[in-house]
Amino acid sequence: MKKLRRAGTALVAVLASTSASAKGELKLDVDLTQLYMWRGLDLLDGTAALQPDLTWDRGWYLGAWGSFALD
Repeated sequence: MKKLRRAGTALVAVLASTSASAKGELKLDVDLTQLYMWRGLDLLDGTAALQPDLTWDRGWYLGAWGSFALD
């Protein structure tokens, strides 16, 4: 879990520094949810989750999405 957070932080830093010098649009959305269903199963067992979505558009599209349970 910590490695995934570090990778996400590194990705945000790289895209943020790149978008400052390149023409493009960087967008970060964060959702808070209490029910995360996948194929009919509740993967959160009633706990909340933070779901970040990072996109970068510069004539081509790059995106990343994640879901992190808040224990």
